Amino acid sequence: MCVNLRPALPADCALLARMNKQLIEDERSRNPMTLEQLERRMARWLARGEYQVELIETERPVGYIVYRTSPDEFYPEQKVVYLRQFFIARECRRKGLGRAAIALWMESRVTECSRVILEVLAKNRAGLEFWRSLGFGDYAHVLLLTK
Repeated sequence: MCVNLRPALPADCALLARMNKQLIEDERSRNPMTLEQLERRMARWLARGEYQVELIETERPVGYIVYRTSPDEFYPEQKVVYLRQFFIARECRRKGLGRAAIALWMESRVTECSRVILEVLAKNRAGLEFWRSLGFGDYAHVLLLTK
């Protein structure tokens, strides 16, 4: 199945918020944001250009990706990409769409970058396995103490 990427539009924010809510559930995040709050955040990201937001589509939207590019902290002449969110709809998983979407994204959007950085929540075992299967490896562990 062929996947395409297209820049998200303000009209896509409600759909993106629904997908983001599923992502929060799937990765067992502690994020308490409501659909309305998630929609406003997506709209803000699009309006301010804080992040690039792309829909992943086949015949219809099946997921999305949120990322930003910035100068590399250690090598300012190089760029690094921070991948903030990646989501494939539950009913579309295990069909190669996520792998195809990342391959397309890497070859078309991440061409001049030295590194791609992403975070996976410790409870999200499936996400961790997915990213490791694509060649991503451990760099640091972030620890949290909740009082």
